[in-house]
Amino acid sequence: THYLAVAKETMVAHVIKPYSKDPLTEIRSAPKVYGFDSGFASYAHGWTFIRQEDYGILWEHLVLNQLIANINVEKIRYWRTKQGHEIDFIFLKREKSNPDAIECKWNSQTFSSRNLKQFRKKYPQGNNYLVAHDVKQSYTTRIDGLVLQVVSLPDMVKMLASKSE
Repeated sequence: THYLAVAKETMVAHVIKPYSKDPLTEIRSAPKVYGFDSGFASYAHGWTFIRQEDYGILWEHLVLNQLIANINVEKIRYWRTKQGHEIDFIFLKREKSNPDAIECKWNSQTFSSRNLKQFRKKYPQGNNYLVAHDVKQSYTTRIDGLVLQVVSLPDMVKMLASKSE
């Protein structure tokens, strides 16, 4: 924990806490650590070149960096169950507010609603976002009974920044 505190204070890394209301099924205490930028993350992974399969994790880092640049990092969490369901980021306008779910995909066509459906079973209220590199024009769709806002990164930042004021 000392290393995490130093990394956080020096801004070498962003430490994202889990979002959890159910200690029996959800991860409550394991933070996720992200490098301060995607170049640093690549270096930390030991990548000398970036492969196609690396784009997703680097995109997630970039999305987080843009969110942090515009939103208080304390409003950003992630969600994971002990069964392996995960949502990349949870945005909380206020501590007791309905959680917004944010999934990051390099390619919007690779999105699966499986994890989002599990999250919304436990937390039915809140917005659902898919922020993807290949989205140029944002739109709203329904997938498996869920309303999903498919957005570009600039639109995602604008929407959440306006909600956090």
